[in-house]
Amino acid sequence: MSPSSLKRWNKINPNIRKNVAMLECKLPLVWVVVAFCILISDVQHSFAGSIKAAVSSNFLAPMAKIAIEFEKESGNKVLISSGSTGQLYAQIIHGAPFDIFFAGDAARPEKLVGLGVAYGDSKSYAFGKLALLCVAREIECTLDSIKQGKFKKLALANPLLAPYGVAAKQVLQVVGKRKAHFNRLVYGQNISQTMQFVISGTVAAGFVAVSDLKKVEKTLPSSFLIVDQQLYDPIDQQMVVIKNQKNIIEARALANFVTSKKGRAIIKSFGYDLPKQKLLK
Repeated sequence: MSPSSLKRWNKINPNIRKNVAMLECKLPLVWVVVAFCILISDVQHSFAGSIKAAVSSNFLAPMAKIAIEFEKESGNKVLISSGSTGQLYAQIIHGAPFDIFFAGDAARPEKLVGLGVAYGDSKSYAFGKLALLCVAREIECTLDSIKQGKFKKLALANPLLAPYGVAAKQVLQVVGKRKAHFNRLVYGQNISQTMQFVISGTVAAGFVAVSDLKKVEKTLPSSFLIVDQQLYDPIDQQMVVIKNQKNIIEARALANFVTSKKGRAIIKSFGYDLPKQKLLK
């Protein structure tokens, strides 16, 4: 074995070297080579096509279901990292190795395109909806209850990081008397943490994503109000493929699966409105 071959051999996983060594004792050389190639192929396959997806918190549950169906059809795994849109955006511009970004708004994907970090064909995959979730059963779950100051504490996602927080802030501005309510607001770093504030009883009510209501519809004694979409700007959720990553083809395939008939059916089942279909080329 040449020095260069020996160096490559030493880099191989010890378990694989052990298996090949065992085969050498039992099989002719030609079969050892064949077995070695199969083992190496299996190892490479286990890492090939793993798509690293940055997913805004509101879309985590739908994305988990979509990833399962996508893997069945393509064989490509989807590794999901979830957080607020603002947090994920900051990670991406600082070099986090994501292949695709499912944002909770249109602004961050557009900024990534403008910075040259993402390809310029971002597209909408869902339109989010805001809900008021209440666990204080003695208080009517309405915007009037907020206006009248009936909730001691009210949760919303941080508007600086989360698009659903921006929407909630707009609703509060319409409701009025926001300054009087300011000391009663509790901010979550993302919409999932905001949801946790409500279901844990930390607050009596909070603005959450309609997509998260499935988490509590059968387990928590609560009531909710789907907030009139005329009270806040459309939550246009866009996805974009990140440049300079290895799995660009796979990432685009995932994007197109999300907007396929099967992907759209999953998204709709979580309460989102659907945009017109448009494939990423």
